[in-house]
Amino acid sequence: MTQRNYRQAFGLKILNSNHAKVRHLKKEGYVAEIHGNKFWNSSFLI
Repeated sequence: MTQRNYRQAFGLKILNSNHAKVRHLKKEGYVAEIHGNKFWNSSFLI
C-alpha cells in the first residue's frame, strides 16, 4: 500500500511534508517563515 503524500481540495493539490518536492526544499534550507508549515483541515475555512 502506498501512502498519499498530498491531498486535494477545491481543485488545489496540497503537498504534505513527506512529499519528495517538499523534502527537497527543506534539504536546501528553505523554511516556512510567516504562518508555519502545517495545513490543518480547519485552514479550509480561511
